[in-house]
Amino acid sequence: MSFLLDIRKGGDIFNGTEYAQVVNGLSNKTTLNGRQSVTVTGVNSSTGADYSQTYTAGQNYTIGTGTTVYSGAYMIQQYWQNYAANSYNFITSVNWVKLRSLSLTYDFSGILKSTKVIKGLSVTAVGTNLFTWTNYKGMDPEVSAAGGTGGSGSQGIDYLGVPAVRTLTFGINVSL
Repeated sequence: MSFLLDIRKGGDIFNGTEYAQVVNGLSNKTTLNGRQSVTVTGVNSSTGADYSQTYTAGQNYTIGTGTTVYSGAYMIQQYWQNYAANSYNFITSVNWVKLRSLSLTYDFSGILKSTKVIKGLSVTAVGTNLFTWTNYKGMDPEVSAAGGTGGSGSQGIDYLGVPAVRTLTFGINVSL
């Protein structure tokens, strides 16, 4: 048996896949409660006091001292557009442990000593990219915008990339 563990501690990744989903309204974040409300929290720029406002679809809101009225659905959409415009919302400090490969071989030659036809027999099973333990919520913490794993100048950018495939290979070695 042999195995290869790949360990990484720290390093930022931009989750562009989540960004694209938020922009297009497909993220789990944007579909919570059926897109019927969103609560904005922060600090009032005029008073400095804590601020919290829930916007609900189907209601109208007057913003500021003017007479401009916006629908709740518009305010919800604006919230998510502003959320997506801040790239910090999509950066994660990532750690991972990957079981990059595992190889198991069993040799049956000792059992076959008395046979005259087969002098040796072994079977092998090899798996790659079997498990990833990570705090990253995207597809794969190693994926890059250039496609696949690796890529030039795009490491740490997960933008609708495809993670490395998991493979299982089996083999038989017979000596006559």
